[in-house]
Amino acid sequence: MVLVLAGAVLLLLPEDYTQVFPETFRRTFSVLLNIHPGRSEAPPLPKAPTNGQGVAQAEYERLYTAYQNTHAQLLEIQRRLSALQQIQAALPVAGSPLLLASVTNVILSPEEQGLLIQPTSRIELLRPGQYVLGRDSVIGSITAVYRTTARVRLVTDAQHRMLVAIGRPGRKTLIRAQMEGVGDGTARIVNLSRKEHDVRRGDTVYAAARPGFLATEVLVGEVATVQADPDHPLLWDIRVRPICRPETLRDVAVVVMETPASVNGN
Repeated sequence: MVLVLAGAVLLLLPEDYTQVFPETFRRTFSVLLNIHPGRSEAPPLPKAPTNGQGVAQAEYERLYTAYQNTHAQLLEIQRRLSALQQIQAALPVAGSPLLLASVTNVILSPEEQGLLIQPTSRIELLRPGQYVLGRDSVIGSITAVYRTTARVRLVTDAQHRMLVAIGRPGRKTLIRAQMEGVGDGTARIVNLSRKEHDVRRGDTVYAAARPGFLATEVLVGEVATVQADPDHPLLWDIRVRPICRPETLRDVAVVVMETPASVNGN
């Protein structure tokens, strides 16, 4: 009913009054009308209205500011989506569940090597032990979850332990081993027999599959040095260099899978 009355009023108004409405609307909302999904930059700032027929200067600035803020937020969402899709595509198992998180702090010292991350959503899905990916490789695991953030212990931290698999192009089987951080930006593989296992510099090191946490092997790094353990000559002393440099990361992805209890049907 209100629209009918408004239409009747506009119909009865002289043409001199009604003809300014289309132009006023165009000037006021031209910034919004120029938005295009494929654009990567904001359209140029239009001139502010200078006569009584346009919106007030303050209202114009409010609309323009709101648009620019929304545009910046859209670009950030597109960037995060692209990063998540790249990590997802690199995983051996398609469709592996990932939760994107921003890196808010990086700690690299002999005493601690880790990250503080802030998930973009659903932090309730995080729990200790989950693997964290940076640029398609495993960089560490969740050790603590807080109200809005979570702590990640890097594979190079002296307190970090994980099962790994060592591979080489042309070799049909993987060598299973235990890896622990050193605290200096590297990790080492321990208790591996020199007689039973052929390990060479340049061999690939993967995080081993783990039910409820990782569906299949995912890259960690490569063997940097191999020599006899000076304290235990029958064992290898193997140093591993991670592929990813954590200090360069802006985002990471947490592998979110069902719990081992769910896997066992409990």
